[in-house]
Amino acid sequence: MIKTYEGVTVTYKEAIPTSKQMPEFYVWGEGYESYATITYLDRVVEVERGGEMSLTIPEIIDGELNDTCSNIIRYSDDLEAIGISDDIQFMQFVKTISNAGFEVYRMNPWWEVFSHNSDMGEVYETFYEAIDGGIDYILDDRNW
Repeated sequence: MIKTYEGVTVTYKEAIPTSKQMPEFYVWGEGYESYATITYLDRVVEVERGGEMSLTIPEIIDGELNDTCSNIIRYSDDLEAIGISDDIQFMQFVKTISNAGFEVYRMNPWWEVFSHNSDMGEVYETFYEAIDGGIDYILDDRNW
């Protein structure tokens, strides 16, 4: 459940479905990209997707997973192209490949909250956890 407080405004870049909150679905390039702005009084924080994605997908050769012939997923539309379209499918995929003994990630993206372009040091797994963290941060007078 998303926290709401009087005077706090959250402006979203786009609608983020609750079934698709992992940052892997929002990687379109390197670096950081803002997906929400949280304001309260004269305070502003951004919820951004950070990092890059390098997700290794082993090929299936003769019914066996083979990492000598693998594909590297870098962008979100590549996930959709192989049929992974929500958080549950993604987590099941990663668990299955990892349990088979393959290293899936070299790099992975994350959600982060920034204040005045300064990293607050909190990394979040889901978008709405990051929104809640940003609201907690912006309301805490000790941070300002």
